[in-house]
Amino acid sequence: MSVHDDRFKRDDFPAHTPRVTPIRKIKATDQIVFSILATWIEGFWTHWVGSTTRPCMVNGDEPCEWCQKNAPKKWAGYLFGYDHQKGELAFLEMTTFGFEKLQKLFPDEKNLRGRKVTVQRERKSEKAPIYFVDSGYVHESLVQVKERSVLPTLKRIWKQWL
Repeated sequence: MSVHDDRFKRDDFPAHTPRVTPIRKIKATDQIVFSILATWIEGFWTHWVGSTTRPCMVNGDEPCEWCQKNAPKKWAGYLFGYDHQKGELAFLEMTTFGFEKLQKLFPDEKNLRGRKVTVQRERKSEKAPIYFVDSGYVHESLVQVKERSVLPTLKRIWKQWL
């Protein structure tokens, strides 16, 4: 399994330093309307070490420290948009299951920007996969918002391991 997958949009060195934007995790009872303001999902591999998530750090062709130790690995995807429930810009966090559900909802889309979805858990459990319902299109006032990368937020969270 590759630690880097070119299918996901990445930008590890943004041209400017964007503001840090919160990450929105869907709780068991949440049902939110989310306006997608990103072209696509930004995906990152992480390792579960003890009680914390640590980034999978690529060093050329060498596996990272945690890959070498066979630490459990998972993928997390982040989608930039507007959380109507909280009234703020945020990154919606999802697992591979959420990613697959979003792809099934918009199978022919190469650019998600401008779509609006309702997001919730399949069951009232924090571990249940999230799913999406197409809720139309974003109001034109939101389309003017510039796309942001999740990387500054993740760097802040992971700063002790970078």
